[in-house]
Amino acid sequence: MTPGAGRLPPSTEATGPAAGANVGVASINTASAPVLDNRVVLRVGEKQFFTTRATLAESHLLATLLSTEATHDGEYFLDADPEMFDQVMRFLRTRRFPLFYDQASGYDTAKYLELLVAAQFYQIPTLEMWLTEKRYLGAMNIKSEYKRYRLFGTDQITRMHELCWDREEQGRVLSISETKGKAHACPQKLWRHDGDQNKCMKARCFQLRSSAGVGPVTMRLLDVTVLVTKAEIRESVLSAGSYPDGPPPYQGGDGE
Repeated sequence: MTPGAGRLPPSTEATGPAAGANVGVASINTASAPVLDNRVVLRVGEKQFFTTRATLAESHLLATLLSTEATHDGEYFLDADPEMFDQVMRFLRTRRFPLFYDQASGYDTAKYLELLVAAQFYQIPTLEMWLTEKRYLGAMNIKSEYKRYRLFGTDQITRMHELCWDREEQGRVLSISETKGKAHACPQKLWRHDGDQNKCMKARCFQLRSSAGVGPVTMRLLDVTVLVTKAEIRESVLSAGSYPDGPPPYQGGDGE
């Protein structure tokens, strides 16, 4: 018998373990492939976005982009404005139309026009129609009311905004008339009680200090008429409804 007889050739000895290793790797990759395929990395301009194919499905342009090959980094590149794409992504993720509104200046029509151009570019019919028809003009329910007040003393006059309207309201003074006269002054110097002795009675201000000699004092009196405006959001106008095929299937939270 020649030396080495009865032993398997070197190539045959390596075949068994190598095949077993390949099978193991293949089974792992097959299980994880659906999750990896669903996630997408977009680079819009100089900004990177992490999302899913299901989230982007409503945009015809993005759906077409995803049908092409990604770059060598695994990204899909789009040369567009990343700031406005933030608004587009917010809509695709939430199906909630944007609200660009400020009580002082009203609706930001210029920004809505920019978003309309973006909706047309990304081919998102639902968003484009909402913006074209200017439905955002009905997103705020604005109520206005005329109110008249008499303010007692300098403290109330300097704090007019605290007495005449709430924080969520906006007030505009229409007329002012100032005189001097006698009125109740809180013995505890609580300016909200000035002009209203009943408030002092309820708060027992007179029990904390001798009421002897306490009476009306001369102070500034201000009669003011204000227009108070309150804006409330109509959520139904901002809702685009449920997702056509259910919500996007987010996998975990990292990278979103």
